[in-house]
Amino acid sequence: MHQPAVQYGRFRRESRLPGAFGAVIRFAGSASGRMRARHVRNACPGSGSPTCVLGLVVLNSGDYAREGGYGRPSDAALRFVHDVPRWFGVRSLVFQHMPLPQFYDVLKVMPANADNAIQGYRKYDAQYYVLDDDRTLPGGYLGEGVSCPDEDCGEFAALRDTDGYIGVVVGHDHRNGFVGSLNGMMLVATRPADSARTDRPRRIVRQDCSSSTSATRTARGRSC
Repeated sequence: MHQPAVQYGRFRRESRLPGAFGAVIRFAGSASGRMRARHVRNACPGSGSPTCVLGLVVLNSGDYAREGGYGRPSDAALRFVHDVPRWFGVRSLVFQHMPLPQFYDVLKVMPANADNAIQGYRKYDAQYYVLDDDRTLPGGYLGEGVSCPDEDCGEFAALRDTDGYIGVVVGHDHRNGFVGSLNGMMLVATRPADSARTDRPRRIVRQDCSSSTSATRTARGRSC
């Protein structure tokens, strides 16, 4: 039996969108078992090619807003989000730096003196929050207010309404680590690499490629 090989494609659109690219992961029989890279246009399904199981999208989520606080993805980046499902033909998982405002929707408002209550950030600083057990997986932690843009630019709606995404993973907040679910979308907050020196548990998102449903699950791990 041939050893399966992971084939992937890296894609940078000619529309000159800095900081955004996509990757299609697919599995194919290969006598050599070597890893190959192809342009995404040659990696998508069709013409008897192997089946794509998951798209990986890295999105430029912006920097700082002129009015203060954190910025938002550009209009070009949001168009990119709309177009990716058509290019890939599979559902995707988005990775970006900044959280979305909807991350607050998987938290629960609590009194300021409640155990483990954390003050929100900027627009949300009038309230205190803990993880909502009904919307987050066990084992997560909230150590600081979620640092998201003040205004909702429509990114979450775009990810949800295209039916082309399973969730979004963000990495800005150094003291947060949790996996939530909102309207069928997975929202993952994970520590940046420079905070890996701590021994707090982190969430690892894994794709189960052994199933045709490509079910996504999470597992706990320790920092390297």
